[in-house]
Amino acid sequence: MDAAVGQRCLDCHKAIGTTRVSRGTGVAALGPVTKALLVINITVYLLQLTPGGADLVFRFVQVNSSITADGTWWTLLTSAFIHFDLWHIGFNGYALYVLGPRVEARLGAGPFFGLYIFSAVTGGIGGYLLGGPGFAQIGASGAIYGIAGYLFWHWWPSRRSAQGRQGWQLVLWLVGIGIVLPFALGGFISWQGHFGGLIGGLLVAAGWDLFGITDRVKRTVFALVPAALVLAGIAVSVW
Repeated sequence: MDAAVGQRCLDCHKAIGTTRVSRGTGVAALGPVTKALLVINITVYLLQLTPGGADLVFRFVQVNSSITADGTWWTLLTSAFIHFDLWHIGFNGYALYVLGPRVEARLGAGPFFGLYIFSAVTGGIGGYLLGGPGFAQIGASGAIYGIAGYLFWHWWPSRRSAQGRQGWQLVLWLVGIGIVLPFALGGFISWQGHFGGLIGGLLVAAGWDLFGITDRVKRTVFALVPAALVLAGIAVSVW
């Protein structure tokens, strides 16, 4: 086979270990969970645009007073699939499009799904606990910041390397945009949900490492079961 200089036999090439796998780009590079999440979010947004669709969809928005008064505890999760306008879903969708394939390819579909759902729930809890009376919250950004939380933990050991520094710059940029910018915009963006999602992603990543959980099924269960228990606990307390 052709090499940088001259030619090289296939056996020698394999022995050197320089074979590279070229991954697809664009939609072809998206994992099944990333694709499904993008489709769900876009579908829900398009449903909002239909006659009567907004009235139906916005029953699943997280409003703190409603959770307490009406017992709509499930909105802590469902609100993560609703977006305010085209800019809102565009920003969150692009963030998922960029981060999702990389993390899903590393973790596998199940653990990535568990990470996303757990972070969506903790993002909802962040808004519930830190938002004031009548505080409303929608959007996938809590779950997106959960992915950032995972990356934060993942890149910590390699923070002094070139790749680690690149990762840290990305995470710090995301945190700066999601936590600091809302204050500059007068509270229009929910830093509470971003913070809750970030903590959720950190908790899942730290739990996997600290308990030595490497099996994909066990990682998925480790993330999804606590999310379900948290929702169930809040449901019982509300009732």
